[in-house]
Amino acid sequence: MREIDITIVPEKPLLVYGPAKIRLLEGEAHIYGKEVEEEVEVSQYKALPVETDNKARLSIEYTVRKPEIKDEGLIGTRVWRKEINRFLDNYGDILILGETDSGKTSLTIYIANKALSREITPGIADYDPGQGDIGIPSFIGGGIVRNKIFSVGEVDGIAYGFIGSTTPMGLEEVLIKESEEIYRKLRDKTDFVIMNYHGWVRGIRAFHSIVDFIDKLGIKKVLVIGNRRLCRNFTVFNGVYGEDIEIFYVEKPETMVRNRIVRKMIREKKYREFIEKTKFREVLFDLNLILEEKYGKIRTQMDSKVLNEVLVNDFGIDRNPDFIFAVRGLIKIYYYSDNIEKVIYRTYSDSVDIPIEIYVIPRAFLGVLSGVKHNGNWIPGICKKVDFNNMKIHMLVPSDIGSTENIDEVRIGRVVIDLSGKEKGLLKKDIF
Repeated sequence: MREIDITIVPEKPLLVYGPAKIRLLEGEAHIYGKEVEEEVEVSQYKALPVETDNKARLSIEYTVRKPEIKDEGLIGTRVWRKEINRFLDNYGDILILGETDSGKTSLTIYIANKALSREITPGIADYDPGQGDIGIPSFIGGGIVRNKIFSVGEVDGIAYGFIGSTTPMGLEEVLIKESEEIYRKLRDKTDFVIMNYHGWVRGIRAFHSIVDFIDKLGIKKVLVIGNRRLCRNFTVFNGVYGEDIEIFYVEKPETMVRNRIVRKMIREKKYREFIEKTKFREVLFDLNLILEEKYGKIRTQMDSKVLNEVLVNDFGIDRNPDFIFAVRGLIKIYYYSDNIEKVIYRTYSDSVDIPIEIYVIPRAFLGVLSGVKHNGNWIPGICKKVDFNNMKIHMLVPSDIGSTENIDEVRIGRVVIDLSGKEKGLLKKDIF
């Protein structure tokens, strides 16, 4: 790491790119409304704005990118203060809307810290299954903010919902159901709840989904960041439907825009940390009950001899599958391999009138991230193997959850976890 001393003034905040460490040498400084007192670590792929109301001297250790002094109109919280103070003067449960990487999470942190400064206790509900700030990706979560924070990850979660995917599209009903449950658990334990929505906000379908979300949760305050068209849509909606949703608007700050590859790497890191720190045990569940609840009626009988003939004659594969999954007239077949990462054959066989998909995957494949509802709350599990012949599902669940008799529900997700060594990990979506 390289080290540099920098003096900042109110009009010129500092943007520190991770990985880095921030230490206050003189004066006072704050990040998202929380005072910098002890050393602050900035994680990789993040950037934190350091501000002062007077003057401050800082020591910054950085690795990749040198910290930059910016104009107060580009970064920091000054452009938000007037509108956030207006909201806190008459606070209530609020939904934050904005596109991906628009600063929704930063704004959530700032509102929470400013509320605590007024001795108001907020809750944070992270409704973005792609980032997993409270929990891990594919989950949403909520917690109570009792002390000021630099990141949402510092909030102790008290409620979680399993969406099963890192994108909400196609799972809107599940998202609303789980979000409503989290909101209910937070509402009675906090003065108000800050709801951080996901980044799918563009287009008619997205707006209809937002309106449905607002209607089901009974939200009356919405804060939009960096999207004036969305504000206009709500103004029209209020006028046409006679609603009284109060709209707040703030500008989007200059941030580190993360592309899809970077977001995937961040998710992978969170999955890897979850796997490495969790001790698992394997349990069996009745596949009939799980799949019929999720997919409806499934085919429970399959002639393995016929399937093997199809594999040999149509695909030239003379080997029994390692992993079979069949539902809704679709057969998915998995083979493990030591020397190939992933090959997918998507085809209809001439011998049978149902589609067959064949996947060749590395032995580092751990399974499919799934949700296990234990004593009314969702926790992560891993679908390790599906035994179609015996209609059993092999699940890895955290060892400390207690008796499996207290498991209310098991839901198969859409994220395949494949950790192919310390240097490289592959996370593949939407296999199921």
